[in-house]
Amino acid sequence: MDVFLLVGCAVVTLTVFGYVWGKDNGYRFMLTPVMMLMLNELGRILPAGYHAFNIGYADTTPTLIMTGAFLALCAGSLLGLSLGNYRTSLAATFRAKPIEIRSPNATFYGALAVGLFLFAVGIALYRGFPPVGQALLGLVAGDDSHELSVMVGTSRAALTKGYIFGQEEYRGQGVLKFVTQTGWTVLLLIAISSYWKTKERRWLLFSGIGFVLSFLFIAGDGTRGPFLEMIYVIIAMASFVFVFKPKQIAIFFVVGILLGMALSAYSPKALFILKEPNWPILLLGSILERVFVGNAINDVYAIEFLRDGTLYQRGGTLHLRDLVASLPGTSGGKPFAFELFQIMNPNSIKGTSYFTGTYITKTMVDFGLLGTLPIFFLVGLFVGWVQPMLLKMKRTPVNLALFSYATYQLGFFVIAGPFPVVTQILLVGLTIGIFLMGRDLVRALPRVPRTETT
Repeated sequence: MDVFLLVGCAVVTLTVFGYVWGKDNGYRFMLTPVMMLMLNELGRILPAGYHAFNIGYADTTPTLIMTGAFLALCAGSLLGLSLGNYRTSLAATFRAKPIEIRSPNATFYGALAVGLFLFAVGIALYRGFPPVGQALLGLVAGDDSHELSVMVGTSRAALTKGYIFGQEEYRGQGVLKFVTQTGWTVLLLIAISSYWKTKERRWLLFSGIGFVLSFLFIAGDGTRGPFLEMIYVIIAMASFVFVFKPKQIAIFFVVGILLGMALSAYSPKALFILKEPNWPILLLGSILERVFVGNAINDVYAIEFLRDGTLYQRGGTLHLRDLVASLPGTSGGKPFAFELFQIMNPNSIKGTSYFTGTYITKTMVDFGLLGTLPIFFLVGLFVGWVQPMLLKMKRTPVNLALFSYATYQLGFFVIAGPFPVVTQILLVGLTIGIFLMGRDLVRALPRVPRTETT
């Protein structure tokens, strides 16, 4: 009976997704904010419920709760699109607009100013060359891979959690990391869209160098997720510039999996897998599980602990902690993900690992199911209402960068919740501000008249 219930949930979920997709952009491959919301739910959250049932960890309850949240999200999105006077053709109209660049030289030097600023921020964050860069150079030089992996893991723990657990002094690591992740992503979006428009070699070279530097600084502590997210944002922007065929979309997916496997090469888990004779299958399985189950399995743990009384409802304290943590100069204290780790590993005294769930963990632990459904409805309502405004912007490189980054982050609401997302969107303003200052400075410089030679 449970199996038929889950099959019914899957049918309803896919039917509703298809209906909203048609209303959103007429079944085109265009990653609008509403589409990103639904794809994150379908690809990164809901599979965990089915997986937990399949392995016998949970019954159908987590899947039913996740499905209810998805349906509330879709209902809110449809209402938001309606309130924003959205038309299905608006997305295609936006894609058909030409990219406009008023001052190519000023735009280039503005991007260069942002790149220099972000390079300085990265050096300050890592206090020198990023650990991942050191590890890669070590691999090329033939150093011990296990020692390099331990070095990267230690650096990651120190940068991301050390100041929370009192092991490192706080020197703005959280803010610097957010600026690094946001800044390099926005800069690459500007550079790539400028190349698509002008086809100039300097933009191609800038994009190539920027891509390498973004890897070194975004994934510099061994955290691969933010770098992959940057690539997803680039694909989101590309979906509003080019018309992709199903074969090309499939290639994107395969390349993404291969890239994930490559980026996992220096992780301790991957190094252990690589010692096995059937390592390609094991590594592929690990990557697929990470993509489709990933953090959402922790949602299942949290829901089950609420059901058996291990956890109790907090009445909003998890959201308050996230609000405080999103403010510059604060850590917000230990997150709920650490508490969940302690529950799952009661004998780990010195552990600093996180069992991070998606946003539904926080809504369920704070407010229960009766709070989760309205919250997901409001998330969909807000994103659907904002989408028409974004699609009415002019298509300049800066606007395309803003649109693409906002699209991805709005879709990320269901993964991280509102406060981290809002913080990253606000940090885009810092990057754009530096870009505009550099661009306008070049515009203001006196022009040197060209002399005729005979």
